[in-house]
Amino acid sequence: YGNMQETLHKMLEKMAFSGSYGGLDVRAMSTLYKQIRFMGNMAREENYEIPTEIGGSLTSINLKIIHNGQKESKVAVAFELQAFGKTAAEFKMTSKGLTGFCICSKKEGTNLLKENDGLLKEKFGREQIQTAELYFITGDSLDLAEFSLKETDKRQPGDDSGLLYRAAKAFIGFVQETGIEKGN
Repeated sequence: YGNMQETLHKMLEKMAFSGSYGGLDVRAMSTLYKQIRFMGNMAREENYEIPTEIGGSLTSINLKIIHNGQKESKVAVAFELQAFGKTAAEFKMTSKGLTGFCICSKKEGTNLLKENDGLLKEKFGREQIQTAELYFITGDSLDLAEFSLKETDKRQPGDDSGLLYRAAKAFIGFVQETGIEKGN
């Protein structure tokens, strides 16, 4: 995001000061620059919106790394998709390995993920992540905005981000493959 922000900033400046682009739309350029700056700020906070295709449907996945000092770090993933409903997952490293849970607002989504948990463990294994405990539960009243905001105010720098990003990558790949099987 940082490199993209810098590149787009230079492109915007070039467009603003050269006459080769027709008219100068200051309002559109200002809006674009604000969006790019916002994305850069989110990246510095390790908070990303990732457009992803799952089972032929496009969704946006919110991925956030949460550091609570040296005590623990977690990765939170949240999205909404017809096959699963509102879905949120959280993983953290413990002395026994990766521990986490996944909540789906639809029972069918929970069952689908639970039935395929072997695939998730396999994906974690490919990322050289030992798993300890994984739970899949249904939560009818799951609020993704509340889940994404949870513990944001307690965030502090940490050193196991790489492992948590790999865990999130494995989980997203798992959901994509499971969603393809479901066909939605």
